Amino acid sequence: MVMYHEASKIVKPKMDYLKVQEAKLDKARAELAEAEAELHKVQSEVAELDRQLQAAFHAKAELEALIFHGLLGKV
Repeated sequence: MVMYHEASKIVKPKMDYLKVQEAKLDKARAELAEAEAELHKVQSEVAELDRQLQAAFHAKAELEALIFHGLLGKV
């Protein structure tokens, strides 16, 4: 019984510390999950804006070609 008591005095504080650190880890993991979700949302928005930009560049190029060919027809 004495050995259990001596071991308990060493192990109990370590177990308490472990519980505190596990709680901190759980909180950090939850914050990470939130940050990753926000990152995914922002990346999706950036991808959509990039798609719109590429479409605008394509439309601009088509309009420039129409103008250029229109001017050639008048010469």
